[in-house]
Parts: sequence; C-alpha cells; structure tokens
Amino acid sequence: MVTEELFHGVELAKFIESRWTTLERLLNLASEAELASPTAIIDPQVNVQFPALDRSKTTFPMSVQSGRAHVTCRIPFSGNWQFLEMPVRTGGQHPVIPGKLVGPGRFDSAKTLIEMKQDFAADVDPEQIKDWASKRADQIDSELALLRPVVEEALERLRARAEKFAAERLDALQTKRRLTDGLEGGI
Repeated sequence: MVTEELFHGVELAKFIESRWTTLERLLNLASEAELASPTAIIDPQVNVQFPALDRSKTTFPMSVQSGRAHVTCRIPFSGNWQFLEMPVRTGGQHPVIPGKLVGPGRFDSAKTLIEMKQDFAADVDPEQIKDWASKRADQIDSELALLRPVVEEALERLRARAEKFAAERLDALQTKRRLTDGLEGGI
C-alpha cells in the first residue's frame, strides 16, 4: 500500500520564505554593479518551471501473482518537483492523491517521475489500467491548475520584495561609499 500522497508537503509560504532567505543572502553579498541590475541574482529564485506531466511517456511496470496484477504507473514530468508536494488547498479540503515522487535511478536525488500503485484482477483489460492512470493524471493536473496562479502571485511578490531590497542595499552601499570618500584625508 502506498502511504505517500502528492500535494501534502512543504507549504507555499515556507517555499517562498526559503527563496527569500537565499535572495537576501545573495543580495547582501552582491556588489554595487550587481545590485544596479539584480536580475541575474533574482531570476533564478523566482523563475521556476512549473511541473508538466509527460503522459505520452507513462510506463506501467507490473508483477502478476496470485491472480492479481500489481501495477505501478510512472508518469514523467518536467519542472520543479516541490510544487507536486505543495498543498493546494487549506483546511483539509484537498483530495487524497496517492503517489510519490522518485528519480529515474535508485540513487537519484532529482525527482522526475510520479509513481502510483494499484492492484487489479489479473484478467483486467489494459484499457481499464490506462483509464485509472489517466484519471489520476487528471487529478494531478487539476490540482496544479489551482496551484499555478497562487504560486505565480507569490513569486511576483517575492520579486518585488527582492527588487526593493536590492535598491535599498544599493542606496546604502552608494551612501557609505560617498561618505567614506568624503571623509578621506582627515580633518
């Protein structure tokens, strides 16, 4: 039995706060020139690729034992896997979508596959298995569609916060340089 569920991991606020912590550290270390045009620092933290399922490459490894077909559905995806673990709805209103995120190899840390398991009678029609997998993929796509605008809005707010911080940091560095230059040579 699969105990893992999709969309039950790190909340968006924690994801954004983690990105902010990284941005704040990088912007504090940046030079005046980098702060004057901070997109090279900000973009990697806010331009994240949203997950997209590649249904055409779905595979169905299975075993058949005791009259049961134990089917594993593996759907490849591109994009940031963290959004597939992010709760979409609040207050326990989200559907349960059993599955887990895995890498293509045993020791891969890159998560690029959604893996879901289901048992069927051994005489099951392959179309019934495909229908089950398609419905699960539809559920995942539906949750991602709800999540996308919320994430995009949060990332835009993060960008604005980072740009404001960069401008304030640049102003502080320029003011310090101006004062330091003006105070050279003693009194």
